[in-house]
Amino acid sequence: MLQFKTISPTAMRGLTAWDWPGNIRELENFIERAVIITRGKSLEAPLRELERTNTIEFPNANQHEVDQVAGERTNSPNDKTSIADEYERKQRDEIIRALTACKGRVGGTDGAAARLGMNRTTLLSRMKKFGLYAKQYA
Repeated sequence: MLQFKTISPTAMRGLTAWDWPGNIRELENFIERAVIITRGKSLEAPLRELERTNTIEFPNANQHEVDQVAGERTNSPNDKTSIADEYERKQRDEIIRALTACKGRVGGTDGAAARLGMNRTTLLSRMKKFGLYAKQYA
């Protein structure tokens, strides 16, 4: 199970500055993406995604901090596509790591779903989406 000890001040400012027009579902999805991309003990948030969907300004955060939290800076015309592709790649890699560590076991207390902090059915759906099969990692 992933545990975070802190959330970066820049990420917190970005999260509180955003008005979350998509209600709690938007926030839940955003936090889920943040958990997937975070490596380490401090939660990192992909604030560049918020910046692209609105003209939000992050108080007391310079552009370098926002880029650093996002983990990369993209300037191509296909930024939204590249962010989505990167997110899916990271999600797929995380599932593969969990399946490998759990020797292909999906459910149960020592399965990949529990390790990723999601329901077994959710993991199975994502595995199907990415063309992954548990037997490949047994």
